[in-house]
Amino acid sequence: MHHPPSRPHRATRRLPPQAALAIELPAPIQPVPAVSAGLVEASPRLRQWLRARRVSLALSTGAGGKLITLGAGPSGLTVFEVSCDVPGALLQTDDGLHVAAHSRVWRFDDALTEGELYRGADRLCLPSQCRPTGAVGIRDLAAEESGRLLVAASAFNCIARMNSRGDLKPVWRPAFIDKIVREDRCHLTGFCLRDGAVAYVTVAAASNAKDGWREYKASGGQVIDAATHRPVVEGLALPHAPRLYRNRLWVLESGTGTLGWIDPARRRLEPFVQIPGFPRGLRFVGDHALVMTSRRRDAAGEGAAGIHWVNMKTGSIDHRLILGESATEAIDVAIIPGETVPRLAGLSLADSGLETPGRIAV
Repeated sequence: MHHPPSRPHRATRRLPPQAALAIELPAPIQPVPAVSAGLVEASPRLRQWLRARRVSLALSTGAGGKLITLGAGPSGLTVFEVSCDVPGALLQTDDGLHVAAHSRVWRFDDALTEGELYRGADRLCLPSQCRPTGAVGIRDLAAEESGRLLVAASAFNCIARMNSRGDLKPVWRPAFIDKIVREDRCHLTGFCLRDGAVAYVTVAAASNAKDGWREYKASGGQVIDAATHRPVVEGLALPHAPRLYRNRLWVLESGTGTLGWIDPARRRLEPFVQIPGFPRGLRFVGDHALVMTSRRRDAAGEGAAGIHWVNMKTGSIDHRLILGESATEAIDVAIIPGETVPRLAGLSLADSGLETPGRIAV
């Protein structure tokens, strides 16, 4: 299909290491053991959990417009934040982080050399790449073995491969979607890979009409086997974040606040634990599932924005981290190896303008 010419692209921006010298970062916030300046409230033993596993976390707050990194500091949690335009899906890299924002995908990379420090931190993650995408509704990110990014583009009802300029090429779409068009028909919410290929995909409804998923969001959700294009589970309320972990396919049913796993023989979602709020992001570390939740948008307004550590053996919630009252959404979390909390900074240096039109190559 002929694709009309898109707007000119700015070259990918890679910032020199000396750019770090011009950045003024906020002082670390160290709650002992919890609340500090209203930014986060954490379980007392969360710092020990992070230190024992030698990891830190990055999380996105959606409309709250913040990227937050946190980890185990000398005497409590160390927390940093940076403003970003509606940050959503996250993906860890070897040296940093991919962040899907409203109309672009950022890549942060560590700007420090081995042994170099910046204000006591040995990792300073600056934007090394900006890919303008337009508002294509990126709900999930994954990387192929080649390193190329795959994205769940809900505005186009497909999984697409992204090139270095931000152009998208569809690689998979549900069988009930008759063509690639800029209409959020099924609300494709997430996907996961197996052996480098798209394995499972979640949609809010099997609709082929513009915004048709909204009419069926209470019970129209599906988990689809990408290879066969057949649903493995139907009748879900807004499924999100399909994840393969320890020989099971885990899924969040956001409409009911459920973390569960798919029983392929019975073709149903087996509930594992109820999570307060609206769960959307899901990652695993050892025996814990880290579930991101937002405050529910209905009249009840239940839950809060934050992370819940679900014990995969007992189903109990061992730790919590709740964002301040001003934050209503917590979209995704990335697990970053290393004890030192990475500082994210520099978006104002690399901002590439207000490109908003959506583009997709077919």
